[in-house]
Amino acid sequence: MPYTSRQDLTVEPEYSAYCVVGDEEACGAQSEKHDNPTDVDDWMRGHMKETGHMHFRRRFDDFAELTVQGLPAGLEPARVERVRA
Repeated sequence: MPYTSRQDLTVEPEYSAYCVVGDEEACGAQSEKHDNPTDVDDWMRGHMKETGHMHFRRRFDDFAELTVQGLPAGLEPARVERVRA
């Protein structure tokens, strides 16, 4: 059966960032994981004020679920297999 992936909306995504400034090595400072992207922006601004660093890698981590394409609404894959068997 064909599957598609989608964001699991029952789990909040996580946002974070780390500083990539540096010639030989990146600064490496990193934020904690946050539930809100504006908290990460606040961390980056604070790090910039302390260090002058202005380049970061931001991360957005979510949870995904696979769903079978073409299932009747509300049925789980195992239930469909039992009905068809």
